[in-house]
Amino acid sequence: MNFAYQVVPEWTDEQRKIFHDAAAEGLLRVGITAVGDAATDLKAAAFYKKLDEDGQLRFRIYSMLACPPGERRC
Repeated sequence: MNFAYQVVPEWTDEQRKIFHDAAAEGLLRVGITAVGDAATDLKAAAFYKKLDEDGQLRFRIYSMLACPPGERRC
């Protein structure tokens, strides 16, 4: 994962929104109402929180915070 963290660019909130909307449509269409995210970073967690506050989070997300390499705390 260290290599991936170095070369994969961070997502923007605009990209997250596009992905969320597409995922929500597909998931809800087949009756899935909750998902898990085993590697949530702080920016993604803030994005999920904002969606929830704005009433746009259409499914439950079980998030596990992933600290980047070299971070002692997140």
